Amino acid sequence: MGAGACCTKRPEDIRTKLLDVAEDLPVSRDLTNDAETEQVLTLATAMLATGVDIEEIKKLAYGSASEKPLPPVLISAIGAAESKLLLKKTPPHHMVCIFAMYGEQ
Repeated sequence: MGAGACCTKRPEDIRTKLLDVAEDLPVSRDLTNDAETEQVLTLATAMLATGVDIEEIKKLAYGSASEKPLPPVLISAIGAAESKLLLKKTPPHHMVCIFAMYGEQ
């Protein structure tokens, strides 16, 4: 899914590419790591560039009774790609995000 992302739409080829990318990813997701966040966005952009339906990618990545899900960085990238697709369908809007803080009073 990187710079030379595959252009195929065959499920077995997509799954192979996802597994190749997954090999280099950590088994956890550090939300405070800027490099990881950048990696999520880069992967999401590459996924969208393939033209493969995001629902197909989700089916191949989320695991099943016989397969483990892919690493959280890749799962986050799928979510980011899906969010971008959904935002393209919405009219212009103002969005506010409020983060709860630990120990906030």
